[in-house]
Amino acid sequence: MKELKLIIPGTVRTIKNHKVPIAVPAKGETRWQFKFSKLGWVSARVLLISSPQYKKWEKEAREAVQPFLDGENMPTTNPVSIVVHFFFKGRRPDLTGALESIGDCLQGYVWENDAQIERIMSATITHDKENPRTEITVRY
Repeated sequence: MKELKLIIPGTVRTIKNHKVPIAVPAKGETRWQFKFSKLGWVSARVLLISSPQYKKWEKEAREAVQPFLDGENMPTTNPVSIVVHFFFKGRRPDLTGALESIGDCLQGYVWENDAQIERIMSATITHDKENPRTEITVRY
């Protein structure tokens, strides 16, 4: 079994807590009927998209792991086990949200699909205002 160690600088951004609602035109009736008539829409639906803060973190995280992937045959298609240590600055992130963010962020870079993560062997959150980061060990 191969092992890969990754370090992502900064505090993780949780995808579920960093969503922005946007309204788009819709066909048929919705709960938001007539609220958007000033825009010329008869009805609208609301979509939740990733916030600019999350997108920025995701881009920086992917750039940070790229040097660790040089020479590796990535993304792997094998089943994956991970150990994750979150070191945060400021407000404590939600552990399950942070794990979801890591799974989504590294999809297509470390693993093909985050459904390949079969086991989270350990996941911890520690306050470190001097050096916030995420340390990930991937076994595949």
